[in-house]
Amino acid sequence: MKQLMSLLLMIFTLAAFQPVATATNGNIAKSEGVSHELKITNSGEISGKVTDAETQETLPFANVALKRNGIMLHGVATDLDGFYTFNGLPPGTYDLEVSYVGYQVFKQTDIPVAIDQLVTVNVTMTSEMLDVVIIPAYREPLLIPGKSPSSYNFGRKDMQNMAVKKPLDIISNSAGIFQGDQGEGISVRGARVGSTLYIVDGVKVDNINGIPSNGISQMEVITGGIPAKYGDATGGVIVITTRSYLDNH
Repeated sequence: MKQLMSLLLMIFTLAAFQPVATATNGNIAKSEGVSHELKITNSGEISGKVTDAETQETLPFANVALKRNGIMLHGVATDLDGFYTFNGLPPGTYDLEVSYVGYQVFKQTDIPVAIDQLVTVNVTMTSEMLDVVIIPAYREPLLIPGKSPSSYNFGRKDMQNMAVKKPLDIISNSAGIFQGDQGEGISVRGARVGSTLYIVDGVKVDNINGIPSNGISQMEVITGGIPAKYGDATGGVIVITTRSYLDNH
């Protein structure tokens, strides 16, 4: 009896460690050798806290709406501590609207979000006495958390106002970047031309020669302090976000 149990246990163990295979159109496709390329995210985030202007107490379950060009994109409610978060945002300019029962509607317009940028917008709301909507002007902080000090951002307006129009020629205007002739490759801080890493909409590409500047929403040039998510880039990193439907309206 013990020998029989040992034999059954051995058969079960061998069967459990057999390689998994699936049949597709009569052919056997093994799972070995399959590789998946990870997409690098280059999105931003807007977060903050909603409080009462007089008591400084947090306001839970306040309605927070995120808009872009008049189109509502996301809506959330603050948590028990009055915090809200919008993550995974493509680079661009956003509007924030906060409403709460018994308080005046709060609106914050023209909030710029760059690649990999964490924007903090804290909201203070006043008790509703008149039918007034508060729209303060957004002021970008001097120091942006999570942003490399050796990085430069080029928006659509920046690129439109430049004399050169090709992306590589625009990038060559940044400090620490050398370009031999117009239209040629770039060298970042003395590194070889081929050591520059190019990321377009989260996907690694060999070059950006075929991308017109009018098709770019935002471009970030990182010459130092490269984030770990970009891997073993020995030169610089060029991150490009192309224009979307919302950029055209």
